[in-house]
Amino acid sequence: MNQLFRSFLSKKTVSRFREIVEFLAEKAELTEEVPAKVERNPVVPTVVVLALAIIFYRSSFTWVPFQTLLEQFGWFSIGIPALFMGLCVFLVLFLDQLWIQKDLKRELKNLVTFAEQVVARLKEEGRTELEEDIEDVEVLMADYKDRFGFLGGRRMRLWHEDLIAKLPRPQLLGQHRECCALRGNGWGKKHATVDYVFTYPPYVLYQYHMLIMDEMERRGYNVTPLWKEASYRGKVCPPYTEVVTCAWKSPLYKEHDDAYYKECVENLAQKGIALGGE
Repeated sequence: MNQLFRSFLSKKTVSRFREIVEFLAEKAELTEEVPAKVERNPVVPTVVVLALAIIFYRSSFTWVPFQTLLEQFGWFSIGIPALFMGLCVFLVLFLDQLWIQKDLKRELKNLVTFAEQVVARLKEEGRTELEEDIEDVEVLMADYKDRFGFLGGRRMRLWHEDLIAKLPRPQLLGQHRECCALRGNGWGKKHATVDYVFTYPPYVLYQYHMLIMDEMERRGYNVTPLWKEASYRGKVCPPYTEVVTCAWKSPLYKEHDDAYYKECVENLAQKGIALGGE
């Protein structure tokens, strides 16, 4: 059931992401290349619901009781059909969301692909004033790629700690985005390759993220200082009101054993990345 809701995409989600992407596209002077909206009309759900509503409402099951109420209470009983019509409208909107899931996901995928180009352009231009906005978009992109399968193939959610200093730039920065997503709204959302992380306190993920950010700064990359606060969970997610700390362990996650290290190395090799000495 959780997976069903997790894979459900609403119009509101697509609309909000489009607003953010259009804002950054304007800053990158790529407004004309923004993917077009997919126009949709809930014709089929509307026809189906209205047809069923008419049949049901005119049936003896509902029509006869309503006539009785109308005779006894007059037009005060008009609230019953009004409530019924309200329910019909709700069903139309709900079925519309289900009916257009494929179109919504296609539009979101196009927006994510375009957003990657916009982010790359802004980074090349060194637009540091948009650093937080870029980071927010990258967190959302990582979440959408995971939830809706926009990325094919097996991928590691967290690399083994001993590999952090050896990770190429794309994997290191990608791991930063992944940690941001997991610390934010992604916390607790089930996923086959990361469920073990949620069996530990959030502070352990913060410790792991600090390793990533320390390596980023060692290489000269910018890090938003707020992420160094254990309570911070991103701009769109409320911070923790209380942080329970825990002692540092090595490895931070017991699942990051020698076998996991080997799996990570093999995963990188499949991407054509050979680590020195491995």
